[in-house]
Amino acid sequence: MKHKIHGRDEVWIYHPDDITHTLQNDNAIPVGGSTDLWSIHAYGQKKNFPFPLNASDESWRRTRMAIQKDIFPPQAAALYVPNLNEPAKRASKVFNKAPFDQLMPYTAFDLFANAILGKNFYSAEKSVDPNHQKDDSDLFVEHGMKALAEMIHLEIYMDNSHFPEFEKSMDTVIEYSEKFLLEASKKPDFAKGDSYFSRVVARKELEFKEIVSTVCSFLLAGVDTTTSLSLWILLNLGRFPEVQEKLYQEIASVVGDGPVTAKHIEQLQYMRQVLRESHRFTSNLAFTSARRLDHPIVLSGYEIPAGVKILFAPNAIQHDPRYVDEPEKFIPERWSKSAVAERTGTEREGIDGLVVSKPFGSGPRMCLGARLAEAEIRVFLCHLLRDWKFSWDPSVHKYQVIQNTFTLAAPFPEMKMMPR
Repeated sequence: MKHKIHGRDEVWIYHPDDITHTLQNDNAIPVGGSTDLWSIHAYGQKKNFPFPLNASDESWRRTRMAIQKDIFPPQAAALYVPNLNEPAKRASKVFNKAPFDQLMPYTAFDLFANAILGKNFYSAEKSVDPNHQKDDSDLFVEHGMKALAEMIHLEIYMDNSHFPEFEKSMDTVIEYSEKFLLEASKKPDFAKGDSYFSRVVARKELEFKEIVSTVCSFLLAGVDTTTSLSLWILLNLGRFPEVQEKLYQEIASVVGDGPVTAKHIEQLQYMRQVLRESHRFTSNLAFTSARRLDHPIVLSGYEIPAGVKILFAPNAIQHDPRYVDEPEKFIPERWSKSAVAERTGTEREGIDGLVVSKPFGSGPRMCLGARLAEAEIRVFLCHLLRDWKFSWDPSVHKYQVIQNTFTLAAPFPEMKMMPR
């Protein structure tokens, strides 16, 4: 499907074979997605501040190779699981105090900050405490979220009037990040810390400004992604109580009442199926990644000229009955190992490939924090479902799907909460 967006040609591709073919014929340095965020480039040029993860030159490759070591491999992401329990537990306790869509961004921020910075901001709790006195950390949280909101207006609607507010929020985020990271790195036991930041600094492969830039990039990319994914999962669990109860029983059996561990996450197979079905049933993204090739390419019999933006949108086949039985039904069991094995070798196995099954993109520019985000969601779900039953009535609470950077249910259904 071809579009012209803001005067530029775009081609959307849906079939996994076309997506795979594009990735196999990618540029030496992939271009697309994050490289096209003009708001980030404009801010970086104005402030002389580097954003190498958004670059399309060798600085991107060098930075990515340096920072992915302590977050991207499965064994690296697993190291952060123990520390996710405290922010997940504390956020869960207040999830009856405000609407889910109000609390989830703060919860996602707390999980992110604990793993990346080694600090719990308790922002979910603070957001529902009328007596809380704001401090510098609250400004960091507020402006981090505001920068995300302003960037959406700048990138999607090309509304330049939002740039001053975006600039102000980014200034605050960077100023706090520099101050926090500088003070933390001076502590005697810093090198032995278990945060992502401690590990990256200990490697001494990046300059301080590049590390600050990485933290900001993770904040802009990670919190909103985790929030949107989690809200759709929670919406589906509230809509299908039998699925929620089965997942709770698995959590109770595998994890019990104690902290969630990386081993537990591996054993929570029904949770894996629920998350995969939620991504299929209510995807949080219209497209998962994008590329602009420096050479023409033939996709589904059509030649795509060099320089045309190609967006990967595999969600269409996830609702196609040729690939998915009863696509209108929420059936987590369709992702069991036996069900996947039955599809192997048939046309339907395309829905099990990485380019379709993951909401974090694919290829060399796949989201660096994908596995950490998955761990954050799983740990939080364990705590939330141990604390609460929640539900909503689809016949009473209607919502529309709104497309911003991520898809949103608006208004988000009001949940009925019951303590376990």
